[in-house]
Amino acid sequence: MNYFQYSFLSFCLKSLYNSTQAMNDIVKENQKTEGVVNVWDIIRSGDPSILGFSTEISVNIQETISFKISCGFAQCNLGIYRLGYYNGLGARKISGTNTLNRNLNQPECAYDSLTGLVDCGNWNVSYNWVVPDNAVSGVYFAHLTNLDNGATNGPVPATQAPLRPSSAP
Repeated sequence: MNYFQYSFLSFCLKSLYNSTQAMNDIVKENQKTEGVVNVWDIIRSGDPSILGFSTEISVNIQETISFKISCGFAQCNLGIYRLGYYNGLGARKISGTNTLNRNLNQPECAYDSLTGLVDCGNWNVSYNWVVPDNAVSGVYFAHLTNLDNGATNGPVPATQAPLRPSSAP
């Protein structure tokens, strides 16, 4: 076997190892039972008094994602969940319940009557979440709950954490 063949084989084996390791991390995550819930799904369109969105579509480990939330005068909670199999329940709470301040009234959204576009980019940031080092690649979302009446809304897309770089030789 010449050097080129050895290098190519080594590259292929490393790639296979990285893919297998990543898949194993996801499989292990989906088998967890701690924090798994079946109440994350929203019935119909959710409560219109609780609205929100994330400022980023995708972030990596140790990056911050911001949420812009409007829940009026109510006190609201925000929980971060990861979608997954989780024994058929569909999601696991990743970040504890984060109570947001009361009076999260946001400015009026801009509306373009010609196109029907609603733009709430002028809202203030209500909550920041730093993606933890142990986050497994996947789709994460924020679930909003009104503590005054129990109404919920979401899911607010949070992140699709990319795979972390391999530490394989």
